[in-house]
Amino acid sequence: VLTRSLHSVIKEKRDAYVSRLNTIYQNNLTKSHIEIIHGYAAFADGPQPTVEVSGKKYTAPHILIATGGVPTVPHESQIPGASLGITSDGFFQLEDLPSRSVIVGAGYIAVEIAGILSALGSKTSLMIRHDKVLRNFDSLISSNCTEELENAGVEVLKFSQVKEVKKTPSGLELHVVTAVPGRKPTATVIPDVDCLLWAIGRDPNSRGLNLNKLVS
Repeated sequence: VLTRSLHSVIKEKRDAYVSRLNTIYQNNLTKSHIEIIHGYAAFADGPQPTVEVSGKKYTAPHILIATGGVPTVPHESQIPGASLGITSDGFFQLEDLPSRSVIVGAGYIAVEIAGILSALGSKTSLMIRHDKVLRNFDSLISSNCTEELENAGVEVLKFSQVKEVKKTPSGLELHVVTAVPGRKPTATVIPDVDCLLWAIGRDPNSRGLNLNKLVS
């Protein structure tokens, strides 16, 4: 009960902090006399670079694309039921602490979220395709971080991948294949998962921009 209450307090304070930052950024833009156009932009035909927002066109010699990225979610053709999981965006919207969490990914976002959920009291597994997290970091950092996660109570499922996700009355059911090098692959099932979170990378947030209009 205490950890669930703590999770709610942390979420409330985090949301308030983000809201305050949004207000600060908005005020700074206004003070700098920067016009803010609300809507979805798409590139359009024109003699100069042109974007259209809500039926109105804007042109400029140079248009900067700074739309960021979105978390990657496996396609249903790759992993049936993948859409039943959430991403880091969904993590920040969780109202209650999940009792059973599975994080898929080996990057720093996956590591951070696994550590947070475990520290708050959620039974947490971190599923990685190899034997260490943060493989693009220094090898000492990678090894020590993997060990510390396990010491902190996070179950690190090595050489493992989700093959299918099913929804059941008691939560999500993950069908997993573990393929340790030199051994025969084994199939297991993780039942009663409250939170499946994909942290496997990011994709460009360019959908709907009509980038083909920029091709000369």
